[in-house]
Amino acid sequence: MMRVSTVLLLLLAAVPAVLARQLPDSLTAQGRIYVVTTLPGDLVYNRYGHTAIRVFDRRQGLDVTFNFGTFDFEQPGFVQKFVDGELDYFLSYSSTRRASQTARIQDRTMRQQLLDINREQRDAIYAA
Repeated sequence: MMRVSTVLLLLLAAVPAVLARQLPDSLTAQGRIYVVTTLPGDLVYNRYGHTAIRVFDRRQGLDVTFNFGTFDFEQPGFVQKFVDGELDYFLSYSSTRRASQTARIQDRTMRQQLLDINREQRDAIYAA
């Protein structure tokens, strides 16, 4: 029984890694990085707009948006922390398609600007 439980526990621990898309270690020569600006919305937390980073590499099938302003609505004292400017933020990423769908649902416009950087600069940003 102990062996079955251990194997089951190991399998369950591996599920998130299998389900989560692994990001490649590096970009190909065709990889691009964009600054994405989402215009303001009507909700209090998106009234000032938002900026994110999009990484696109067609050759690798990679199109993700990194969001440096993700927060948890369920954290204790959310409203007061938000009002006081003391909310805990974290980095998240999702497919650019999902980010675009979220903006459309919120009736917000997304604009992107390709960064005019060389490959070395691009790779340094991606590695960060």
